[in-house]
Amino acid sequence: MTFKYVNDKHDGRTIPRPRVEIRLTNGVKAFRIAMLVDSGADTSFIPKEVADILDLKLSDPKKSRSASGPFETANSKVSVELIKGNQKISLGEMPITVPLKSIHSTNLES
Repeated sequence: MTFKYVNDKHDGRTIPRPRVEIRLTNGVKAFRIAMLVDSGADTSFIPKEVADILDLKLSDPKKSRSASGPFETANSKVSVELIKGNQKISLGEMPITVPLKSIHSTNLES
């Protein structure tokens, strides 16, 4: 299965990005989302809102750091299915990291 890069617009520039459609599941709960691919990553980040929809059991909070500073995260696992048209490939259960601050409460200007 191969995927084309998707062209995103940012600050007047076009940036090609490897985005694929996936289905995250936890028991009977499921959520479809387009995500960027990082084939060398040990974990994937999903928004807290998606973790809430899937009713994921999260680990105790821990401190994480990014280029924009420290933030709290929790870990969990979710079943992942890669989707392209009518084709689906199960990737099995994968580790995920959830930033504990809602994306709606994040100040993107700072």
